[in-house]
Amino acid sequence: MGLQFILGRINRDKRGAMLDEIAETLTNNKQAKVFYLVPDHIKFEAEMTVLKRLGEIPPFNEKTLMGMMHLQVFSFSRLAWFWLQDTDLFVKPQLSASGLSMLVRKLLIQYEEQLTMYRGEVRKAGFVEQLTDLFTELRTGRITQNDLTYLIMHLGSTPQEADFQLKLKDISLLYQAFDQALAGKYIETEDILTALTEKINEMDLSDTTIYIESFFRFTAQEQALVVALMKSAKQVTVALTLDKGYPTEKPELHELFQAAGETYYQLYQSARSENIPVAPDRVIHQLDAAYCEELNQLEDFWVETNKLSPINDSSSQQQTSMENCIEVWAGENKQAEVAHVAKEIRKLVKSGHYRYQDILVLTRNMDDYLTILDPIFNENGIETFIDSADVMNQHPLVEFLDALLMIKRKNWRYADVMRFLRTELFIPQSDTKLPAERDIRVRIMQQQVNAFREHIDVTL
Repeated sequence: MGLQFILGRINRDKRGAMLDEIAETLTNNKQAKVFYLVPDHIKFEAEMTVLKRLGEIPPFNEKTLMGMMHLQVFSFSRLAWFWLQDTDLFVKPQLSASGLSMLVRKLLIQYEEQLTMYRGEVRKAGFVEQLTDLFTELRTGRITQNDLTYLIMHLGSTPQEADFQLKLKDISLLYQAFDQALAGKYIETEDILTALTEKINEMDLSDTTIYIESFFRFTAQEQALVVALMKSAKQVTVALTLDKGYPTEKPELHELFQAAGETYYQLYQSARSENIPVAPDRVIHQLDAAYCEELNQLEDFWVETNKLSPINDSSSQQQTSMENCIEVWAGENKQAEVAHVAKEIRKLVKSGHYRYQDILVLTRNMDDYLTILDPIFNENGIETFIDSADVMNQHPLVEFLDALLMIKRKNWRYADVMRFLRTELFIPQSDTKLPAERDIRVRIMQQQVNAFREHIDVTL
């Protein structure tokens, strides 16, 4: 068992350093097993990148096809499936986010008379979703009913604390009922990680090496899982975006790498408390070739300005122009901004050096641009994939069912009937005979739908 930190700023090739170690381990020990753990949202991309870069390292570069049986690129959830797939854990059904919200709504109605602060809140839009998110966060953070009870008992008597105490009592009552409703019937992500931690404590992982990358913070459950891996595996290597370690004290709040530094501190202290040996930090200075020199200079400047000390301008004469890598545009409004981005994307693709899949558009707040991106990009013939989850209550089928029920409940109100018809899931039958050819048949049916929608719009 053991813990190794690999540190370096974002433009340092930490992944390359880990892959060199992995290649050496797999070459020297044919029985070795390596697990490379990354967040869920980049698992596929990380797997492709790891195999590609590993295939460039001797002796793997001699292979025509690159594949690995002893190296697995997983997320925590996939690792749980890998080691727990033969247990009865996955036999239990798992509730989706919508299912959990329905359960919380039921509990709010069931315990409404016993609530003080949250009585009647079930009828307010968004409250059920917020309470569901809170319960999920409490379970992920390993906050138990006893923790809430302890907090309630140790609150003061000021008006603010008395008000907070009443809210906590309502939350505690509902949280206890929520846990009891799930126990033994359903399995959730939090239960899976807990079961995985218990399983790891029983396993012999003496020939297994763990590499963890692209995390800057762990939940309480994930951290407990990492500690269990430290105790059971041959070694756990954690790569963090840091310029130095924080073994004895947490970083200050103003520091640039505060979040990752706090993660370092927590893992280091957990390892020491469990008597797990911690190897000296490996600080990577090798630059990642994926970053241009202009970005490297920008990061250096950013790091220097966050030190709250005078900036050294002695190297200003050696700085290169930013025009080849970084451009700053100013738009009059969001529409002009997105339109300019769309024109630049078309220019890049027409040059023949780029494909749409090579281009990534980032924004601080996607909600501000969702209604702008689609029409402007479609106008420019740009195929897009927007990585954002759609709210289930906006789905046409949900709207269709809700409106249908409201028609009966509210005795055929005009607004409910119009909502029902505008979903386009109820189209009057036509006497027109449809041809056998699929393309022509679909085109005619679409024309009928469009004509029906026009009539509805005129009626409104």
